[in-house]
Amino acid sequence: MRRLILALARHPDPKLRWQMLEFMAEFWPHDSEARRATIAATRDDAATVRQTAFEIARYTWPGDLELRAALMAGVRDAAGDVRWIAVQSLARLWPQEDEARQVVLAALDDGDATVRSTVVEALAEQWPDRPEVRRAVLAAIGDPDSTVRNSALRLSGDRWPGHDEVRAPALLATTDEDPWVALTALKVLAQRWPDDPETRAAVEHCADGPLRVEALRLLALVWPRDAATLRTVERAAREVPAAERAVTTSLLTFLAGFAAASPDDTPGARR
Repeated sequence: MRRLILALARHPDPKLRWQMLEFMAEFWPHDSEARRATIAATRDDAATVRQTAFEIARYTWPGDLELRAALMAGVRDAAGDVRWIAVQSLARLWPQEDEARQVVLAALDDGDATVRSTVVEALAEQWPDRPEVRRAVLAAIGDPDSTVRNSALRLSGDRWPGHDEVRAPALLATTDEDPWVALTALKVLAQRWPDDPETRAAVEHCADGPLRVEALRLLALVWPRDAATLRTVERAAREVPAAERAVTTSLLTFLAGFAAASPDDTPGARR
């Protein structure tokens, strides 16, 4: 049976090949021939087979040095779906290695946005203490792709909270053409620099644009005791379309509750 499965793993049909790889990993995870066949399949002609081989190998034989060599080569694979798995696996399995970090850093120039987004996440998760990593992730806030920009913003706020190098690009990103990215920038600023006047100004500016509802929520949550917050929400309640009126009504109720409470009842609130 095992010999038959090994033979079928070299069948002309790529679907059958990757199915046999999955079968071997499930039933013979400790078999050396199954391991060698799976790692060899990372060089298969079909991208789907290479992708499956990497996915199986990284979970079944995570410390294998042959897998490490295959992953190093996989970062330069012709298929983006293979490259992002190789990048993610290298970072997670060998974070202690300088060579792995350098290979992952170099992949920030990849032409595939999914790969670049994976690189940003891998760098921020595995090497947040490295200055060159912080600089690379911050630079990715200016990436042409909005998914990459959003990941870089979110991770910068998570990994380097309060760091001065994060604040400036986050402020700039509040005017991003993609509302999703702009909202992430607002959240990072409100969470990490709530007392900075520029943060408040950026949120108030967005309260008059496409992000009006989200910006009003941030104003109410972060500065519920500020009289200017109440005025902004009251004005919005008079001007917003009917579809958004329920939100402003609930925010006014929320703010009224803060106004009625004593400061001791709401220790985290800002004025």
